[in-house]
Amino acid sequence: MAWADIIAYTKDDLIKAKAEIDAVISAIGAKFIDHRSRNGIITDEEHYATLFKQQVLTERSLALGVAISNETDLAAVKAAVEGATYTMTQAEATDEAAVNAVVGSIVLQQALKGATFQVVKVSYTAAIAGDAGDPDGTDGVYKFKVELSIMDRIAVTSELTMTITATPQ
Repeated sequence: MAWADIIAYTKDDLIKAKAEIDAVISAIGAKFIDHRSRNGIITDEEHYATLFKQQVLTERSLALGVAISNETDLAAVKAAVEGATYTMTQAEATDEAAVNAVVGSIVLQQALKGATFQVVKVSYTAAIAGDAGDPDGTDGVYKFKVELSIMDRIAVTSELTMTITATPQ
């Protein structure tokens, strides 16, 4: 993968790329230390290699380190959001917007670690209150996914369900 494709890197790709860059940085540094200890003079080639190391490789290594950290945080946030319990009563679920707002408030209660999120509706079935024919009523469901992002890293939860408990007769 080219460096420009960092957004497409998996966490393992990020770790591998960072390790490779850090190894090159170390090798360049060791080569120059060895050379300077022999003659004390830096060549043009060494000067340009040092600039490349400082201006490109070190910067890229730092960017990869940040991306690895964000990927780790995003995985933790995704697990927390997927592990949350999503339930509400029919009285609270006055309409689809109210259900979506409660989903958002439950997501906000998780440790988001700086992540932003968007709730994406998959489907909505309103609860049906109990009556003489069905005293318990029929529970409703709001199915959704949550898109999470930290900087340029993005994760999407599996399909989650808000259970809307029907009002009994």
